Amino acid sequence: MTGTPTGSTTEPSKPTDSPQESAQEVSTGRFRNRIVGEDMVRARDLTPNPLNWRIHPKAQRLALDGILSTVGWVQRVIVNRRTGNTVDGHLRRDVAMEHDEDVPVVYIDVSEAEERLLLASIDPLAGLAEQDSEKLRDLIEGVQTGNDGLQSFVDDLNTRVAAEIEAAAGKTHEGKKLALTEVTIDDPQTAVNPGDLWAMGKHRMSVSDVMTGWRSWTHLLTGEAVFCPYAGPFVLLTETADDHPLIIVQPDVYIAGHTIDRWNEHHPDDLGKVVTL
Repeated sequence: MTGTPTGSTTEPSKPTDSPQESAQEVSTGRFRNRIVGEDMVRARDLTPNPLNWRIHPKAQRLALDGILSTVGWVQRVIVNRRTGNTVDGHLRRDVAMEHDEDVPVVYIDVSEAEERLLLASIDPLAGLAEQDSEKLRDLIEGVQTGNDGLQSFVDDLNTRVAAEIEAAAGKTHEGKKLALTEVTIDDPQTAVNPGDLWAMGKHRMSVSDVMTGWRSWTHLLTGEAVFCPYAGPFVLLTETADDHPLIIVQPDVYIAGHTIDRWNEHHPDDLGKVVTL
């Protein structure tokens, strides 16, 4: 893995001294351009975001080390020039630090509130994409990387995708049988309204959209809180919920109601309740 590009006659551009003015100069149309510069920066000089909620397991770290060693840098770490905090790319920074490498950085100029929104939404938004398992299987079939950590990730992914395809075929068959029996699920017992903020013990659930309702939940992302956008009704019964406060964002009142019902069933002495934003 190489810290600075070789074989190039173009020097990386330096961050703009006046990011706000730079952003305004290139802003055209509906979407503002908040990018104000780029640079190669020593990984150890990048500041991790104190509100970063992502936890990266060892297998992911090894896979990223493998892809950087095999392919190199193809994506920049995002840093907010105004605060100096990393917004996206914490694991890339960590892996580069292990090798004392430079990191390609793109600088943006956003407010602290906008930084919170980006930090909370970049990964979850990507996670909303649906998966065509058969295309993914075709894509990774026969991939050989030559890197142990990366190849282990690819092999595990291949196995998991094959299992998902098989499971999906089984669910389709079961779904047809359920339709014949007219199986239904009752409405939730808890009445939930859009815009509500619910407290279930140490956990909070905002009944809102991740993008449009961010003011109701971004201030809750503190300490060891784990961000759970669009979580299912059993999320509060997991080990993660036992160990950390969960910040759930669920715009569907039906799922939100069932989430509270599951909590109330297991915590009759600490029922969910609406709290003030």
